[in-house]
Amino acid sequence: MPETDESSGNGVLPFGLTTQPWIPVLRGDGTQDELSLREVFAQAAGLRRIVGDLPTQEFALVRLMLAVVHDALDGPQDIEDWSDLWADERCFAPVDAYLDAHRGRFDLLDAQAPLPAPAMVQRIWIARFG
Repeated sequence: MPETDESSGNGVLPFGLTTQPWIPVLRGDGTQDELSLREVFAQAAGLRRIVGDLPTQEFALVRLMLAVVHDALDGPQDIEDWSDLWADERCFAPVDAYLDAHRGRFDLLDAQAPLPAPAMVQRIWIARFG
């Protein structure tokens, strides 16, 4: 179910990482673009790489996507599973349902369980521990 820009009832517009373009990518044709998390998985075959201002950003984004894949696919368990996965052009199809099921967990501004952003984590840390 796609997210909308409608308020979630608390007056705050959502920022869903699954639908809002925010991941910088380099496409197969050499052009750069920003895609949502859902779009990265849907268009993975046409992407060369994730790009960022710093290598640490690229690494963090790849780690996030690997975590999503592992949870959505319940694995892969070993190198053979990875090989089988890459051979299947629809390998990321289950990710779409996973992102739907956990949509609120990928909303930076969700009223019940916002995804912690670094600045938010820093404010929480200071508030709790001075």
